[in-house]
Amino acid sequence: MRKTTNSSQMLINQLREITGIQDPQILLRALKTSQGDISHAVGLLTTQPPEEGQGTDEIPDTEANREAQKVRPEVGKEGAPPKDDLQTAIELSLQESQAVERELNRALDANVEDSAARVKRKCCEAQGESCSPADWIRQDEWPVGIHNMGKTCWFSAAIQSLFHLPVLRRLVLNYCLSERILEKCKSHSVLGPLCCRRAFERCFQIQ
Repeated sequence: MRKTTNSSQMLINQLREITGIQDPQILLRALKTSQGDISHAVGLLTTQPPEEGQGTDEIPDTEANREAQKVRPEVGKEGAPPKDDLQTAIELSLQESQAVERELNRALDANVEDSAARVKRKCCEAQGESCSPADWIRQDEWPVGIHNMGKTCWFSAAIQSLFHLPVLRRLVLNYCLSERILEKCKSHSVLGPLCCRRAFERCFQIQ
């Protein structure tokens, strides 16, 4: 008798591990229904309920079966298991994080551009200069920009982007040629470019 009890308990423990059902009464009834056949008992505890139109002869409607259906995970209408909730949550979280990151990058880019514009505007205002080259005004015969011409084109092209800087413009516009050169150059059309070139040569120590 004790040997039979031990054998039944061992089978019940195996059923518990296989099916995850903890109720010993349900496990015992399934074991009795299967007449000690553990494979049959597992089938009774884990078999899906019959679909509409199918008979119920192969799967008896027992309390063990009903309890097994409660503990088994739900299955979709197509017979496929539902998508893992954790994976779905991770994907949604990643999508939200990427969207937030894109918005942050756009905001940072806009802020950088706005800050650069404000700094440039303040610098121009402090120097008494207009930020727009179109608003620059000639001083006498002096140009507001540099025109590439003749043998100085390589040099003027190199410093073209620097001429709008107030400091550099003042150095060029306020540069004075020697009396000897002024005596030789009476025409402003020649004097202006020559003075610009000499001023830049002095600024950049070009020999």
